[in-house]
Amino acid sequence: MQTKEYYENIIKECFSKTDFAKKLGFNYYNGRASRFVSKIIEENNLSITHFDGGNSKKIKYPIIIKKCPVCEKEFEAQFGSKREKQTCSYGCANKLFRSGENNGMWKNDTSAHYTKICFRYHEKKCIICEEDKIVAVHHFDHNHENNDPKNLVPLCLTHHSYIHSKHKDLIIEKVNAYVNNFRGIA
Repeated sequence: MQTKEYYENIIKECFSKTDFAKKLGFNYYNGRASRFVSKIIEENNLSITHFDGGNSKKIKYPIIIKKCPVCEKEFEAQFGSKREKQTCSYGCANKLFRSGENNGMWKNDTSAHYTKICFRYHEKKCIICEEDKIVAVHHFDHNHENNDPKNLVPLCLTHHSYIHSKHKDLIIEKVNAYVNNFRGIA
């Protein structure tokens, strides 16, 4: 059993009963923890006026004013929180993170245009089955940075899957012959 002063020092630093329970060692704020915390507060006559709605309400993260990088409006955000707001709205967040360099899938090189490069030099049809409706582009040396037309091979989705599977041996001879012919190697 701890002293009243011990609990008073802890509760001063807390902003809710949940926070108080965590500082007392409870991992989860469930019914048992809630009853225990309420009992400690009642038995030791602890002040919780700084909790929800009190005059000196404590905030875990201070509120700051930020400028939206998209529309330049000012907005409030909680400084230091794990999910600190970066923009003023969902719309601005979509503009910032779903396009351009802030998008995790964005590439600042010409690799996205390898299909255009391929079909400028190769006929748009699978070299194995001559499918011409849905044609993928295979990087012969498996280096996606190498977009030289001599490295790009048009294949239908099925045969492109073959080349990256255990069934590679069924089509590899035709692919090698096509690449060698395109490169001018007899």
